[in-house]
Amino acid sequence: MFLSNFRFILPEIYLLVMILFFLPSCLILDNYLIHKNIKVNTTKFHLYFIVVSLFFLVFLLFKTFSFSYIIFNGFFYGNLFTALTKTILAISLITIFISALSYHKNNLVGYEFIFIMLLSLFATFSIVSSFDFITLFFSIELLSLSIYVLTAYKKDSLLSTEAGLRYFILGAFISCVLGFGISLLYYVFGSTSFVVIASIGDLNIESIYSNNVFFYAYVFVLSAFLFKLSAFPYHFWTPDVYQGTSILVTKFLAIIPKVAMSAVLLVLLSEVFAYYSYYSFILLFVSGIASIVIGTIGGLYQIKIKRLLAYSTISNMGYVLVAFSLHTFAGYQSALLYVYIYVLINIVLFAILASNANLKGRTFQNLSELSQLNVNPMQAIIFSISLFSLAGVPPLAGFYGKFYLLYPLISNEFFYVSIFLIVLSIVSAGYYMRLVKLVFFDTLDSFAFLRTQNRVTIYMIVVGFIINIGFLLIAKQALFIIELALKSIIL
Repeated sequence: MFLSNFRFILPEIYLLVMILFFLPSCLILDNYLIHKNIKVNTTKFHLYFIVVSLFFLVFLLFKTFSFSYIIFNGFFYGNLFTALTKTILAISLITIFISALSYHKNNLVGYEFIFIMLLSLFATFSIVSSFDFITLFFSIELLSLSIYVLTAYKKDSLLSTEAGLRYFILGAFISCVLGFGISLLYYVFGSTSFVVIASIGDLNIESIYSNNVFFYAYVFVLSAFLFKLSAFPYHFWTPDVYQGTSILVTKFLAIIPKVAMSAVLLVLLSEVFAYYSYYSFILLFVSGIASIVIGTIGGLYQIKIKRLLAYSTISNMGYVLVAFSLHTFAGYQSALLYVYIYVLINIVLFAILASNANLKGRTFQNLSELSQLNVNPMQAIIFSISLFSLAGVPPLAGFYGKFYLLYPLISNEFFYVSIFLIVLSIVSAGYYMRLVKLVFFDTLDSFAFLRTQNRVTIYMIVVGFIINIGFLLIAKQALFIIELALKSIIL
């Protein structure tokens, strides 16, 4: 019976075997080449091998779309929603490794970076499939430990060391907060299982509502998720950490943890704590609106590219939290659609930024350097259209994300909030348009940045661009898939 559970987690087993096989094989190969005095770019070989292996992982994930299971005594579960989320995570990591193919060799030390990224993917898979707060806590800690290393990966950079230390201190504090919140939940419910907490809440909702211990537990657990999502009031680490890390790690931070934590938060709000929507409505609504305001206003005064993208992340996560706060099926559906569109746009933007480097391996840092993109007109056009999409200009994918997100707000008669969000969206378009102006109309000082894109990277950018401009054709299908995934979440 116990062994039969493993057939449901073949993708996780495959990923774990790949991780355990990858590290010793790289050590043996690199030492052999050094011993034989053979000079080969092993980093690119490792990247191609991992990309192909991850595509097979995506194939295994597709095979699990029809499975619905609860295994290992209720510690892990799976359904269409978890399978879809894991597929998005795997594809996102593939795009990061494809971007690394065009990344300057001086900025990518070797297989250690790839190993930690794979370990992070395994951690996010565990987060998404966690069916108990104990497994959720340890999975989040595994992801956090990986991020601590990634943020401080550039050992010769003072900014990277500062970013790693900053995230480590704040992350350790939030881990304590999350652990304390889970212990309080155990005190109130006598269990950490999602199913038990949901069922007890259904039977004793009035007594739980009046329990102050539960309120503090709920706030502590929710605070940890707000920190991971870079949302107010735990957003302050995001600009500094984004700026201090390499562009590939910034891309990772902007996509992978956001997808995983959004998926788990949706499950907690819709199923585990479904009967306590009064608490979460106020907390999520205030955090969401404040995040949008901070991300919008803060982005207007930035001169660094990665800091601006950090404020863009804060703003976009605010929109997701506002949709979550409604506690309606339409709100959850629009929030998921918004997250997936956000991932699509950021994949293209960060791929373009990562694939441009000068002879010393330095990538774009200041906004003024974006004028170098004009050397490649097609790349400049794709970059600009992706910015238009983030701003919500029709008929691009970003417009549909914000349109479907505003629809449940209007349906629930949040008219003034909807108008306020539209105004903020127009204001945020200001700094996106400023980037477009820098790309096309600023004078080129020098041709410092070289076009070093790998052909696979170019294909990835073009595919993302086509989906962005043609999202109108697949919008209904995307909503239908998300609807099926949400309906599969039944605890």
